[in-house]
Amino acid sequence: MSSQSENQTTPTDTAKAADQRITDFSQHPAAEALERFRANPRVAKIRLIVPHDACPTCRQLEGEYEKDEVPDLPLLDCSHPLGCRSFYEPKLEEIFP
Repeated sequence: MSSQSENQTTPTDTAKAADQRITDFSQHPAAEALERFRANPRVAKIRLIVPHDACPTCRQLEGEYEKDEVPDLPLLDCSHPLGCRSFYEPKLEEIFP
């Protein structure tokens, strides 16, 4: 007989998951997006967007950056229990060719 608690996530599980966060930028899904934004001549700047419940570190880095000054994601100093959930958004110079 299996108990229902076997399928539930506990605070300990969440803490273990946080310890296994991606620490290599090249493995983060945002790395590919950042590469494309940097290569696109229509992208003037890149915005770092953070969730509404972001940690203080992520909140501090939220904003608009030059293409070569954007912080890598995930932010390694992020203290949110689920890890860094920030993402990039392009600021376009022009929308249509």
